[in-house]
Amino acid sequence: MNRISRIALLAALALGIALVVGPNPLFAQTEKPPETQANAASAAPAFSARITGTVKAGDIPVPGVVVTAFQMAARKRFVTTTRPDGTFTLQVTEPGRYIVRAEMLAFARGIADVEFAAGKNGSEQHADFNLTLQSRSQQPDSRNALAGLNPQGVQQGLQTIGLGEGPEAPTIDATQPVDSSNPNFSGAGFPSMSFGGADSATESFSVTGASGRTNEMGLDPDRLQERIQEMRDRGELPGGPGGQGRQGGGFGGPGGGGAGGGGNFRFGRRFNANQPHGMLFYEAGDSIFDARAFSLTGNPADQPGYSKNRYGAVIGGPLKIPHLLDLSKTTFFYIGYYGSLSTNPYDVFGILPTMAERAGDFSQTLISSGPNAGQPVVIINPATGLPFQENKIPAGGINSAAMGLLNFIPMPNQTGSIENFHRVTSASNNTQNVNVRINHSLDASATQTTGRGQGRGGGGGNSGGFRSRNSINFNFNYQTGSSDTPNFSPFLGGHTSTEGMNAGVAYIRGFGKWQNRASVNFNLSRVDTHNFFAGVQDVEGALGILGVSQNPFDFGPPSLSFTNFNGLGDVNPTLSRNFTWTLSNALSWNQKKHNVHFGGDFRRMARNLRSNSNPRGSFVFTGLATAQAAGGVPVPGTGYDFADFLLGLPQQTSIQFTPNTYNFRGNSWDLYVQDDWRLLPKLTVFYGLRYEYI
Repeated sequence: MNRISRIALLAALALGIALVVGPNPLFAQTEKPPETQANAASAAPAFSARITGTVKAGDIPVPGVVVTAFQMAARKRFVTTTRPDGTFTLQVTEPGRYIVRAEMLAFARGIADVEFAAGKNGSEQHADFNLTLQSRSQQPDSRNALAGLNPQGVQQGLQTIGLGEGPEAPTIDATQPVDSSNPNFSGAGFPSMSFGGADSATESFSVTGASGRTNEMGLDPDRLQERIQEMRDRGELPGGPGGQGRQGGGFGGPGGGGAGGGGNFRFGRRFNANQPHGMLFYEAGDSIFDARAFSLTGNPADQPGYSKNRYGAVIGGPLKIPHLLDLSKTTFFYIGYYGSLSTNPYDVFGILPTMAERAGDFSQTLISSGPNAGQPVVIINPATGLPFQENKIPAGGINSAAMGLLNFIPMPNQTGSIENFHRVTSASNNTQNVNVRINHSLDASATQTTGRGQGRGGGGGNSGGFRSRNSINFNFNYQTGSSDTPNFSPFLGGHTSTEGMNAGVAYIRGFGKWQNRASVNFNLSRVDTHNFFAGVQDVEGALGILGVSQNPFDFGPPSLSFTNFNGLGDVNPTLSRNFTWTLSNALSWNQKKHNVHFGGDFRRMARNLRSNSNPRGSFVFTGLATAQAAGGVPVPGTGYDFADFLLGLPQQTSIQFTPNTYNFRGNSWDLYVQDDWRLLPKLTVFYGLRYEYI
C-alpha cells in the first residue's frame, strides 16, 4: 500500500470515529428538551397507600417471609419481606383491589384480599397471616390460583430478593427492573418462585441451599384420589362435578360424576386399571458433593462423611398370572419393599490428659479454673501426706486397673491443652421393610367398584378397587433395621438391631343393613442394644475390678467421670422382646340418618425386658484423694482428678444390676358403642360410650 492510500484510509477512520463519538453524533438519539425531562420527573404516582400486617406460625412471628401484593386492574405487583418480629409494610401506588400472598419454604401459602378506594390517598389496610406447615396443610397446591394475574410483560418468576439490611425491608415494584447496585439487595437472596402459568418453574429450594426438582417418590392413595377428582372438575377426565354417574372400575375416587369408580382414564396415554402396576425408585446423596468446611486456623479441616440411599419397589393390582392363575375378578394384591442404607456424620471435640499426665508427670500441669487458675497444681501422696517429688507419680505407684483402662482413653491428636482431641467418623443406619396385602372377595358377582352417586359432586363412585360386602383381607409387614452408636472414644461404641412383624386376617360379612368385621392380629417386636464387648471379652475381670456384673451380657469397661477431662462411658445393654395378640369384632348398622357401631377388642400382651442401667459400675474422680486437707477441707491448688485415677482412688462409686430378665404378662379388653347422627345436611353429631379394662 502506497503512502497516499494509507493517508486516505486514516482519514476515513477519523471521520467514522467523529461521526460516532462526536458532540453531535449522527446516529445518536435526540435529547429531550429540558421541559420534557422536567415533566417526566414530575410525573410521580399521585396515589400512595400502605398494606401492613404480621406473619406468624402459631404464636411465633416468622421473619423473612416473602409478601407479594397483586393489583388486579393495573396488573402490577409489589414485594417485600417480613422483619425479625414478623411484621411487614407494603407501599403501593395504585388504587383498587389487591391479592396479598405470603410465601415461605416448607409452609402452605397464605392469601388475603384488600382494596383501596381511588380517593383514599394515604390510607392503610391490614392483612395478617398464620402459616401452617405444608405437610400439615390439607389444601391442594395453589401455584396456579393466581395464574390469571400474570401479565404478558412480566417474567414468570419473582425477582431475586435479599433481606433488607436495615430494620425496614424494601418494597419492590416488580414491573420495574431491579437495581443490583442497591445495597438493600443481594445476589444470594430468595430463589425464584412461580407466579403461575403453564410454563412456571417447578424447581425446589432445599435448606442446604441446593436447588433441584421435587420428586414425590411415595404413592399416597388419598392424594391420588384428590388429583383424579381435580382433573375431573377441570374436564381433563370424563365426568365432571354433578354429572350423571355410570359404572366403572379400578382407581375411581370419591365424588365426581360421569366416570363413576374411574375405569380407564388418560394421563397422556391409556391406563388399564385391570392390570397390575408397579413402581421402582432410588434416591442417593453423598458428602463427596459437599463443599469442604472452612478452616478458621488455616489448617485443613476434616470433612464428616455421610451417604443416603433410599430404594424400593411396589406392585399391585388384580391377581392374575397369565396362563396359570386368574383371580382378577375377586382378588386384589399389593406388595411393597422399601429400604434405606445411610451413614450419618459424627464430629466431636474433647479435652484429654496430655502424654506426660498419662505417665503420671504433673510437673507442667496448671490449675484451669478458680482463684488459683494458671498456677501449678500440687499433687499430694495419700500414703505420706507429702507432695510427690517433682509432682510425678512413680511408675510403680500407678494402679494396675488404671493402667489397663488407659487403653480405652484416646490420646490427644490436637495441639494445646484445651480441646486437644477431635474425632470425625460416620455411623451407619439401615432399614428394610416388606409389606404384603391381599383382598379377596367372596361375592362372585362383585368385581370392582360401581358408581352409586354417593361421592363428592353427586353421581360418582365412592372409591376405587374392589367393593364386596363379603370378603377376606390379609396383611403382613416385616421390618428390620440396624444402627451404630459412635462413642467419644474410638475404642468404644455400640450397635442396635431391631426386628418387627405384624400380621392380620379380617373377615367382613354383610347382611341387610348390618355389616360385621372380625379380625385377628399378631404383633412381634425385638430390640437388641449392646457394645463391642458383650459376650466376647470380660474387660473388668481381666483388670481385677470386683463387685460388678459377671454376666457376659454386661461385659465392658466401667464408666469414668473427671473434673477436668472428658469422661469414659460405654453403651449399656438392653434386650426387649414383646408380642401382642388382638381379637376384634365390629358390627355396623345403618338406618337413615344413623350409622351405629358396636364392638370390642381383647388383647393378650407379653413384655420381656432385660436392661441394667449401671452393671459395670461408675467411678467419679475429683482430685480429693491427692489434695492437701486442712480441717477436713481440701486446700485450694492441691489435688488433681487424673492423679486420683492413676492411683485408683475414686471419690464416689455406684453400681446397679440384676441377673434376671423381667417377664410381664397381661390381658386387656374394651367394649364400645358409637353413633354418627347426621342431624342436618351440614351438621353431624358423634357420640358414644367406651369401657376399657387394662
